[in-house]
Amino acid sequence: KIADILGLKGTPDPRFDLFDNRIQEHFGCDLRSIKPNTFPDWGFKWDDLLNAPLKNASIDDLKSYPWPEPKDEMVNGLEKKAEFLHKETEYFICASAIGQGIFELGCYLRGFDQFLVDTAINKDFIISFNKKAVEVSTDLNDLYFSVVGPYVDMVLLGDDLGTQNAPFMAPDTFRELFKPYFKQYIDSIKKHCPNAFIAHHSCGNSFRLLDDLADIGIDVINPVQTSAKE
Repeated sequence: KIADILGLKGTPDPRFDLFDNRIQEHFGCDLRSIKPNTFPDWGFKWDDLLNAPLKNASIDDLKSYPWPEPKDEMVNGLEKKAEFLHKETEYFICASAIGQGIFELGCYLRGFDQFLVDTAINKDFIISFNKKAVEVSTDLNDLYFSVVGPYVDMVLLGDDLGTQNAPFMAPDTFRELFKPYFKQYIDSIKKHCPNAFIAHHSCGNSFRLLDDLADIGIDVINPVQTSAKE
């Protein structure tokens, strides 16, 4: 309907399967995206986050949790799409992440309240969780980025680290409990994407963490949220 309202002629190019390329051209968008065919099932539902599956879990319970595994269906045909965008167009190619951000994943599976309490009184659980999250994410990254990585100009990650007023945690807590695992996660992507910028989406005020994010290999911050307070 948008194309009709704009008076655009012809039909959508089927090689651009995420958006109607005529509309993107009309508005001067010079970026095209690529994403997995299917995303991993981490065991939570967006409309039911109050029922966090690891709310009452112990460290031992992390071993038996049904973590997602790489599946060929996630990437079938993606190499051809990525190669086409890279070699036959002049667009800037951005790959969406296949995994969840480590901090957000903990909040979704454990519950925001309990996961944040854990950062203060149950650090062993946080560390065990982050190790497992990175292990699972690395396997997914190896599947996905080994296929699309050589052809992309940027990878967009997402992990909301900030409230409107400040980060969810003190910078020292981030450095102790999360930064090493963020770096491992990013390294597992960069090894497959030699020419790509790493972009990190974080809503809220993450200003106090910017130097740490740059230190672990993040090149771009999205968004620059001017409404957040400092």
